[in-house]
Amino acid sequence: MRAIVGEIEHTGGVRRERDGRLVRDARRADLPAIVDIYNSAIASRSATADVEPWHADRREGWFADHLPNRRPLWVAVDLMGDVEGWLSFQDFSGGNGYSATAEVRVYVHPRRRRSGVGAQLLDLAVDPTTGLNLRTLLAFVFTTNAPGLALFTARGFEQWGLLRGAATFDDGDIDVSVMGRHIARGATDP
Repeated sequence: MRAIVGEIEHTGGVRRERDGRLVRDARRADLPAIVDIYNSAIASRSATADVEPWHADRREGWFADHLPNRRPLWVAVDLMGDVEGWLSFQDFSGGNGYSATAEVRVYVHPRRRRSGVGAQLLDLAVDPTTGLNLRTLLAFVFTTNAPGLALFTARGFEQWGLLRGAATFDDGDIDVSVMGRHIARGATDP
């Protein structure tokens, strides 16, 4: 696996193939599709509290921060190489004591929702053999996002907290469920 941060190119890691779909580390060329998928979630107000669209040229630093061996950004691509969804790992808080904890975010292209894309991405995220040395995963999911809650619950996440009115929009507030899951230590953990 290789990551060239200066050129913002991540290569290597074919992660897993299932149902004609490949999950791999994101490449710089995937960034416009990643942004388009995220912008569809912004427009729907169903999965993110962002209200302003992302622009690929302004997400270069965010992309570069996702190193394959620490906090990767994975994409699910179809047989034609089109990005159907993505999953990112984010640091949780700032202390070194949280290094084995990460926040996961999953976004799927509107035409591919409920087709197994999110499940495939999340199945890999909870797999202890990925070599990421994570013990705890967190996700922050709108309580109004029933498909998102079902996806995480089906993969062993539980509600660990509730942030009442944490997301504020013009038409009202939305509660956010803090979903968490411990993952077993894998063979690659020290």
